[in-house]
Amino acid sequence: ELLRRYVAWLMLTPTLAYTTLKTYLNGVRQFYIQRGWPNPMADNERHHQQMMGAKRERGVGATKQKLAITLEMLMWFEAATDWGNPAHVAFMVAALTAFLAYLRKSNVTVGKEHPDDITHALLAENTAITPDGETVWIRLLCTKTIQYGERKLDIPLRHVPGSRLDPVWWWRHHYLMSSARPKGTQAFAYEKVLGSGRWTALTHIAFVTRMKSILAKNGVDSSKYAAHSFRRGGATFANDIGVDGHMIKALGDWRSSAYLTYISISKGLREQAASEVAAAMQSTHARRTSTRESTRQ
Repeated sequence: ELLRRYVAWLMLTPTLAYTTLKTYLNGVRQFYIQRGWPNPMADNERHHQQMMGAKRERGVGATKQKLAITLEMLMWFEAATDWGNPAHVAFMVAALTAFLAYLRKSNVTVGKEHPDDITHALLAENTAITPDGETVWIRLLCTKTIQYGERKLDIPLRHVPGSRLDPVWWWRHHYLMSSARPKGTQAFAYEKVLGSGRWTALTHIAFVTRMKSILAKNGVDSSKYAAHSFRRGGATFANDIGVDGHMIKALGDWRSSAYLTYISISKGLREQAASEVAAAMQSTHARRTSTRESTRQ
């Protein structure tokens, strides 16, 4: 509690940079270590969340936003998948789910911030295929906006008949390639040897490395893409096909209209919007011209 108040007090200084804040806190850490006391910042989730907020507010400039994954790229991932390779299948299921459910990277992978932290990870027991085989339901219990289990976020992924990107087929195949997962296992974890009971979690580095490798092999500059590109790509695709913005916001668990910054408006939609404006202007001009002509007569 004292540490949290200290950080809050430091943040009252408008010009305080995030790097300076970290320097002050390093002094606190050294003070404790030199006296043989435990580091008050270690394994401190509340402090971690507070520092993440401070970084967003006072970080060194805005990082350049990564590009969105597209449907064509998902097809590349599918084409590169060995259906008999559990690691390949786990990646494909994670990629599809991240895209279709607009998932944050912390819900898809582990090991980005803390190697063994699965606090935000989608767990196996929170996924289910409906009896009719038409839907996969996933349930998130902890996200960037759900910190204390105050609510649950349920997201459906629908069956796409005849598609190589059918999420229901891929989830079922993922299930069949492993034995029953014990409670608390990451949903995208896999067994290298079926029935071994030895689970390998899908880590952030493994996920991103495979994504970038496949993109590069298809002639794309992979440095412009990251794990978050799936969330952006899914939101962009949904917007392009006319999904209501409020629904995108709800399913993607955005609290504000910040989701709009993730959406890349395609060239076709931009041209369509411009054409609609031009048509409206033409229609208005025609009505006014007609009215003037009538008045003259």
